[in-house]
Amino acid sequence: MIVRLHNIRTAIGAAALGPPRAQSVEQAYGEHCRQWKRFERTLGIKAGGRIEPAVVRVSLEGTILPLNLRDRAATVHTLANLPDPDKIFRSLAGEWPVPSAEYYDEKARTPMRSMAIVDIKFHDGELFVSGVSNQEFCSVLRRVPYPFTGSSIETHLEIYHVAHGNYETRAPIRTMQFATLNGEDTLIAAYACSPIVTIPVSQLTDGATVVGKTIGDMGNGQPISMVAYRDEGEDRLFITNVARGPVVLPVSNLDKAPVFTAENAPHPNMLLDTSPYMPAGPVGKQVMFVGSSLRADLISDRFFVSLTREADTGGLTLETLPVGPLPIRLEKVWVEFDFPGGQYVPPEAR
Repeated sequence: MIVRLHNIRTAIGAAALGPPRAQSVEQAYGEHCRQWKRFERTLGIKAGGRIEPAVVRVSLEGTILPLNLRDRAATVHTLANLPDPDKIFRSLAGEWPVPSAEYYDEKARTPMRSMAIVDIKFHDGELFVSGVSNQEFCSVLRRVPYPFTGSSIETHLEIYHVAHGNYETRAPIRTMQFATLNGEDTLIAAYACSPIVTIPVSQLTDGATVVGKTIGDMGNGQPISMVAYRDEGEDRLFITNVARGPVVLPVSNLDKAPVFTAENAPHPNMLLDTSPYMPAGPVGKQVMFVGSSLRADLISDRFFVSLTREADTGGLTLETLPVGPLPIRLEKVWVEFDFPGGQYVPPEAR
């Protein structure tokens, strides 16, 4: 089941708006769902200074059709305790040599409310929503029963950040999944720069402040997607990151992993990727991936689906990739076996 749709940005724009406005499509954050027959993703259509929501359906044959949400029954849950609309971030200008101050100042003008929802997962009859709130411990994990009842549970989170050498309560979970660890239903979370944290779901109660168990740190960067799948007889996580290649992490590595705290951290100061202490803990292994996956999910038990920025052309491609042995595209890489006489011969046949 190989699907590869090149220039997906223009194609989606043409399907949603028609060719004259096709170039106005802008990717916007949205929860995506997976089904065998289609892949839906929330998009934004840039109209003047506004981003208007749009959803399209992409079939495995490459047909792209707009999905009219006005014709669909919908229910709504409104999140409480959101950051004030005018509350913004702190500028890091002058604290790091690059880039210049105007870039940090522009970043700081981002409304904190834009992180009210960072990741969403549906698990055991509930929506789990990571993001920030207007509280002092603003990193929050919300549990919303579905169908919606108007009620929700808010838990504030604290973690020890190995790479930063600090306890943190503000930065939210970037992406998450669920697994059974030591017989207990457990949330597995990845944070920016890039700790792996586990939290028993039973601890996520309303009004509580929970200290997650930091069991490792993948290194500097910001995780994007965490995909649960099974290959070679074991449960695994496929974790993508804006600053590094994807990591494959066996869930079994997490069962008895030691917990990092300030008392047993590999080093008390901020750690960069060049440090001999990084990565820390059982964080899996980076695997070959050609290009940069902007979003990934599982479309079947044998294939990932990825919105990929091409390394050679810069184009945006919606593609399916095998979960094993590697999520690779060999037509993009030139190796010994491409040359005449260079066919791979297994050791037992040599």
